[in-house]
Amino acid sequence: MLISHHYIRTDDLSTYFFSFPIFGDIRTSSSPVSLHLVAIATQIIVGTFISFLLDVDCTLKKCILAVYTIPIVARLAHFPLHYLETLHIFCSALTLLSIAYYSLMSLPRLLLYVHKRYKSAAHAFVQQGPINAAFGAWQLSFLMTQFLFFWCVLISAQLYSFWYQKVRIFTF
Repeated sequence: MLISHHYIRTDDLSTYFFSFPIFGDIRTSSSPVSLHLVAIATQIIVGTFISFLLDVDCTLKKCILAVYTIPIVARLAHFPLHYLETLHIFCSALTLLSIAYYSLMSLPRLLLYVHKRYKSAAHAFVQQGPINAAFGAWQLSFLMTQFLFFWCVLISAQLYSFWYQKVRIFTF
């Protein structure tokens, strides 16, 4: 969304949008069409990466993630510049509608999960007592995170001491 917003807001694409260090300096070695192709490729790569991280399985949902390529394709099709802002707003609205649809469709699962957890917590509270139920909740919620944090700190301390010993050996 941010890349598309910058693409729409700029008047001169070769001096503003592609001056980011991630793109390098392609404005001197590229034609104007290749600048648009780099913007399309960036949008598709970002959309693909997000769909991989979200584990999107439906093709329609993958297409919605690439909806921000529409203003760039419209620019390549020689649409007037004042329509690009409207297309960007349409893409944002479509994305917000898909987020709202996903949230509303996931609401029953969330409520079912909360209901099951409440019933199991009430059962543990009645059967085991409040102290055992509190320890059980702590164990389910925080214990694995604390172990992960402990091991990460331990490994980083070991790596630091190993690296520091190598540096001290080579400096003397």
